[in-house]
This record gives sequence, C-alpha cells and structure tokens, in this order.
Amino acid sequence: MDHERCKLVVFVPPPDLSRVAGAAFDAGAGQIGGYHDCAFFCHGIGTFRGAEGTHPTIGLPGHHEAAEEMRLEIITPRALARNVAAAVRAAHTYDEPAVDIYPLEDFGKGQGWGRIGYLAHPTTARALLNHIKKATRLKRLLLAPAGGNRAKAMAAKVTIAACCAGTCGALFGTALARGATFYLTGEMRHHHVADETAAGLTVACLGHGNSERIALPRLARRLRRQLPGAKVALARSDRDPFEIV
Repeated sequence: MDHERCKLVVFVPPPDLSRVAGAAFDAGAGQIGGYHDCAFFCHGIGTFRGAEGTHPTIGLPGHHEAAEEMRLEIITPRALARNVAAAVRAAHTYDEPAVDIYPLEDFGKGQGWGRIGYLAHPTTARALLNHIKKATRLKRLLLAPAGGNRAKAMAAKVTIAACCAGTCGALFGTALARGATFYLTGEMRHHHVADETAAGLTVACLGHGNSERIALPRLARRLRRQLPGAKVALARSDRDPFEIV
C-alpha cells in the first residue's frame, strides 16, 4: 500500500551513485512488488557556497561552486525510511547531503480521474441535463446527442452515466465499455465527440473551467480545516473566459 511507503530523493556526484544506491538497497529500499534494487536517476547541476570551516567534496570554502550531480530516487518502506536515510548519508561524500523523503498517498483501486456508475434513480437525459444546469448554475452547456438525434437522445433513459472534469474526451472508451450512455465533461476534441456520439453516447460539455470550478468551495473548506489560521478566499471575479453569444 502506498501509504506505507515513501520516496527518498538524494543528489550525489556521478562517481558516488552506485555506492549510495547500494547502501540504500542494503538498508531495505528499492523493492516494488517482486522487483528489487529499483531506482531512478537523472543528471543535473547543483550549486553551493560552503562557509568557512566546511570541507566540500568539490571546490573550496567561501567560493560559489557548480557541480555535476545525479538525482537518485528510491522507494522505501516508511518503517525503514529513517534507517535508509542514515545509510545514504553514511555512504555519501558530502558534508551535508540533501536527503528528501516524500510520503506516498494511497488512492486505492478504482479512484481515477473521473467517475462512472449507476444513477440512484434512472432518468431521461433531458431531466439529467436540467439537474446538471441547476447544480452548476449554468444556463447553457454544449450538447452532442447520441447519433445526432437530439429529440431521441433527450428522451432516452439514462441508467449508467460517467463524468470527468477538464478535458477527458480520450476516456470515452472506458465509459462505453462500462455501459454508460451519458458522459459529462468540461471540453473535448471534435473527433472524440464524433466518435462518441456515433457509438451511442450523449455528451455534455460544461466548459473546461466550469467543470473544475464547482470543486473550489469544497477545496476551500478542506484547506480551512487543515490550515487553521490561514485565510482562504474564493475569487469572486473568476469565471469562464468563453461566452455563448
């Protein structure tokens, strides 16, 4: 489970990469499923200036230095994170190696970008659209009726529906595979819409920002709970840049 794991990140000189990674592996890091000694690294440049009394591996105290470094990332069990970090520091040649540990979140199965499922009370597409407009406080939205027949699509009974905020046209195949006949999103490309409606899916688009903006009040409440004392405000001027004229 991700909530039981962390990601350790450290920057090392290229010649030290193998030794530092090996120390982390020996301390219990780098296992993903049935795979061992798993790590990722990439190249970059680090800068620093050591104070008097320091002993930099590269350069001299009091001088600005730029050194070639490798960014090393390794997954570690949370229970072993302290020991892995200690092993990494012991194997490192720097006086003060920068070792970062990030907790990993566990989103569980089935928690992806959008949602799909059975409506508690099957209804017509027309009634569903009216409910969506009321909930989002939108007077208009874009509609692409299944098969290009608006009257038939509006009268059709919707039992399974899917939704995804933002731009989620490419996910319509998942919605169709799960039996959805109605798909709500922010925006999508022309060819995705054409394919979806031809396949029997009625599509409603709120506008990219409109589909995401409705989550802001709930997000603000969560921030206020988790950051007591912080001032959290919703912008009153924020709105969809597009207008239907």
